[in-house]
Amino acid sequence: MTNLLGTTNSPYLLSQRGNSAKIYVEKTLSKLAKNIYVLDGNYMRNWNEFSKYISGSLNFPEYYGQNWDAYGDLMCDLSWLKLTDLVIVISNANKLFYDSEIDRNIFQETVNDFGDYWSSPATSGGWESDVPMPFHVILFSTKPLPGYNAPVFKENM
Repeated sequence: MTNLLGTTNSPYLLSQRGNSAKIYVEKTLSKLAKNIYVLDGNYMRNWNEFSKYISGSLNFPEYYGQNWDAYGDLMCDLSWLKLTDLVIVISNANKLFYDSEIDRNIFQETVNDFGDYWSSPATSGGWESDVPMPFHVILFSTKPLPGYNAPVFKENM
């Protein structure tokens, strides 16, 4: 079996249970991916918090419109980051969109859309490459994640 994080294969949205996302990234994920961003679900309980937090974490350009469409446009660009892969780990994921089931569902759909987008070579927009880019999001939590459809990540998926 191969390392899922090094491929463009789905599932793109995964989960992991544990006490420390930082230790998990250092001991496990850092061996499997180059570009890992760790975000904290405690600061992303609703769309406004999520939008501000992720835009700062991924250095979105100033023109970011802070709505789902603008978020989608930038997540399908990311040219300013110069990535070869992207793994976003969300610690305290049980708090992610805790205040909004609608936004939780939209988030899950967008992760799958971005995974599909990055799994195929893009020829227009900010990303100009004939090489697909691995993209995955891992929801990390000590507690169950009701409302999320995210299989548990295993190193040899």
